[in-house]
Amino acid sequence: MNIRSIFSAAFVAVCLASSPLFAQFQSASFQMIDPTLVLYVPDINSTFEDNIFHLKTKNKSLTSVTYQIKVDLMGMAFNHRNQVCVGTNCYDAKKTETIPELIASGGEIDAKGQFSPGGNMGVSTLTYTFINTKDVSDFVSATITIYAGVSSVGMENVPVATVAPNPASSVVTVTLPQSVDGSTLEIINALGSVVDTYTLENGTNMVLIPTSGLATGAYQLRVRTATSIISKGSFVVVQ
Repeated sequence: MNIRSIFSAAFVAVCLASSPLFAQFQSASFQMIDPTLVLYVPDINSTFEDNIFHLKTKNKSLTSVTYQIKVDLMGMAFNHRNQVCVGTNCYDAKKTETIPELIASGGEIDAKGQFSPGGNMGVSTLTYTFINTKDVSDFVSATITIYAGVSSVGMENVPVATVAPNPASSVVTVTLPQSVDGSTLEIINALGSVVDTYTLENGTNMVLIPTSGLATGAYQLRVRTATSIISKGSFVVVQ
């Protein structure tokens, strides 16, 4: 990851304003009970034990079910980590994991998710899916959006920067909603990884972003201070 200093006419910002999703499919076996869908983590140096959420699921069928928990981490931000615990068993989900467990008829699973920002601001989106191992079409899933180091007002209220041209092949001009002081601009790829970081000079409100070194694809931009994200945007690169 490159770290650069950008002066008056140089770079810009945006972060994902993903909304929490909860997909309760017509599963024959599973019923999810009041899952946590949004988690705000103000301290980016906090640990697993500080940030806990629950995904409780009931077996509504008449028989015992062997199930798997699949954790989709494709929306995980840079250096963020997730751990899931069922009973006394905890699994460090550094990648998408499948966890076999058993639940009796009428029984409940209390899957406890634990999250650590790893010292990095950003928004992570995790999807947990409970699957019947004997019938993969029998499943239920929930998506949780985690805001680490981001104001509790949520990303939907973060001012949007203007980016042009979009799509771009060599450079984009980003116009911020207002001048910024003491800010950092980050470029995030489709996997949620920060691929470039720029330090913005005080008073900057318009910046040029070179895109010739970026692969074809969709990118997000965010401008942040030490405590919050103050602007966001997105652009597409076509090489």
